[in-house]
Amino acid sequence: MAKYKVLMADCIFEDHDFEKRMLETIDAELIVAPAKDEDTLAALAVDADAILATYAEITSKVLEHAKKCKIIARTGIGYNNIDVHAASEKGIMVSNVPDYCIGEVADHTLALMLTCLRKTAYLNQTVREGKWNVNLARPIPRLDGLTVGLMGLGNIARAVVQRIQAFGMKAIAFDPFVSSYDVSLLAVEKAESLEQLAQRADVLTIHAPLTPSSKGAINSGIFNVMKKSAILINTSRGPIVNEKDLYEAIRVGKIAGCGLDVMEHEGEEVNSPLLKHENVIVTPHSAFYSSGSDIELREKAVEQIVLTFTSGHPSYWINRPSPTD
Repeated sequence: MAKYKVLMADCIFEDHDFEKRMLETIDAELIVAPAKDEDTLAALAVDADAILATYAEITSKVLEHAKKCKIIARTGIGYNNIDVHAASEKGIMVSNVPDYCIGEVADHTLALMLTCLRKTAYLNQTVREGKWNVNLARPIPRLDGLTVGLMGLGNIARAVVQRIQAFGMKAIAFDPFVSSYDVSLLAVEKAESLEQLAQRADVLTIHAPLTPSSKGAINSGIFNVMKKSAILINTSRGPIVNEKDLYEAIRVGKIAGCGLDVMEHEGEEVNSPLLKHENVIVTPHSAFYSSGSDIELREKAVEQIVLTFTSGHPSYWINRPSPTD
């Protein structure tokens, strides 16, 4: 019998052989949940020494049953699907993988940006419909000199800055957690508020985590002050944008369009009116993916569990107690 049991709450990969092999090095058995509903996970968490989760909701109810659990390892950057407060109260460590897919998400952000600005997807569709007419796409702005507004200035946003500057675009950012000095080092202008950022931007791109304060932050109030020619890009988290307000803003021409890799509700059941609008580009939460980032993500996520049982704690420890605790 294995020394440890690791519950894989959900899996987006074609198999879980990679995780199984890594865990075998510490004599840990991988238990794959047949479903990711709360009751199933709660029942399986009883014997789990660790939980590995991608999109599955690790709720307080699940944690109530996880009496033996030492760590919850999130296979990804964001961790809004984990009740970190409940985990901390029970002394369960929580980890993520904050430094993978930075280049991939930045590239995808730029791809959505260029698709919206240059209207390539729209023109491709018109040609397939037998319309060989560039005038259908007018106006298309010149990229050189456009202002890109970044909500958040973390690692991914900084990688986006490098890419847009190569096109001659200017960057302005709003991030209350980054000093004016650090912003200036990146040759980025600092906005004093989200509203100011929205007013200035030809492209408003979201790179903030989903928190209670950021949820729904991009709403009618923001769209009302944006340029009518501006576009919105979101490769962060869907609920940061109020989708009803976004649809209405595009429908009445308050903004020109958007490129989304994330939505308020994702999966097969997605049924947003945004999908029917020709000025909206949507990809299925795929910005993180490349064959290289997949391997890096899986390795680093499982490594946090391995480190916990070999060294006492993960290297990417989200809820690490402060020295005064």
